[in-house]
Amino acid sequence: MCNSENLSMKLTFGLFFLLILNINSQNLSHELEIIEKENQECLDKGKFMFNCSVKYYQENDSLLNIVYNKIERNLNSEEKLKIRESQIEWLELRDKEFKKINSENTGFGNGLDDKMFKYQKKAEFVSERIKYLINEFLKALGE
Repeated sequence: MCNSENLSMKLTFGLFFLLILNINSQNLSHELEIIEKENQECLDKGKFMFNCSVKYYQENDSLLNIVYNKIERNLNSEEKLKIRESQIEWLELRDKEFKKINSENTGFGNGLDDKMFKYQKKAEFVSERIKYLINEFLKALGE
């Protein structure tokens, strides 16, 4: 992927996710479902599957940031401290999990199939955090 395509993709993601900043937990859950469905449809085509996985990871990562920021905006100082501590713990866990994923032998060698598989696993790990945050915090806040 060349730099202009990469920049274009980032701008598209950024604009897309700015539009969903003010939506509630139900819509965020639906957005996650859409991301997952689009990823599967992209993979099912059997072409450019690595790009599908990179996009899937990037969209999950962006949505995680949106969900986290939406939660934090609705908390008092003490609650913000707790969620930040929780997020720091999760980030440490994520780093360990990603290191483990990167060192796994997928059976695909070291090519794009291997990288695609690893991006998929990373995206799914982030997706689980999104689901947790929506269910534990946004729904409790009535968002």
